[in-house]
Amino acid sequence: MYGVKYELDEMMSASSFSRNMNKVAEILRDKNRVVVLRNNNPEMVVLPVEEYELMKSVMDLAEHIEIPQLIEER
Repeated sequence: MYGVKYELDEMMSASSFSRNMNKVAEILRDKNRVVVLRNNNPEMVVLPVEEYELMKSVMDLAEHIEIPQLIEER
């Protein structure tokens, strides 16, 4: 979809994800994300809270920058 590449060692099946939170925590520590697969396709990405909060802050800032630009264009 967006061309994001995932490494094999950061992926796990949905069933394994739901059964093994210790492994999820281990992958998060090592890779900073866990890619959960359903039918061998990425279904979701799990991030540490700090990483999510940083992404959310950046997206909020980008939105605040974009709003005045949209108003000027109108």
